[in-house]
Amino acid sequence: MAAKTIPDPWRLLFPCLTVVATLALLILIEPDLGSVLVIGAVVIAMFFVAGLRLRHLGAIVLLAGAAATLAVIVEPFRWRRIVEYVLDLFGLAEPGYRSSSPGSRSAAAVCWGSDSDRGTNRRSSFPPPTRT
Repeated sequence: MAAKTIPDPWRLLFPCLTVVATLALLILIEPDLGSVLVIGAVVIAMFFVAGLRLRHLGAIVLLAGAAATLAVIVEPFRWRRIVEYVLDLFGLAEPGYRSSSPGSRSAAAVCWGSDSDRGTNRRSSFPPPTRT
């Protein structure tokens, strides 16, 4: 039995991609590249599940990659954030914004306080974690 595919992909792609591109443009104006990338990944996954041919999916991924690259080039702060994130990910970042910002703390440190290994609970009314 042959795999089911969409007979005329442009009847599906054009209206869907028009709506998604409009929303992506509005979100990029905000500016929030991460949300646009997540929405794009969800749309591509939906097209894959719907049975779109890999050739068409590849074309969409290439166009989306080119658009994301253009968005990073147009706004230099996005490139700096990506580089700093990758350096921080591999432990190569110098102490600075990311390592000292409250957003870089783990959820356990926020819930259980800075002394989470000892189970001291200074920040909330949660019980301390149990050790097994």
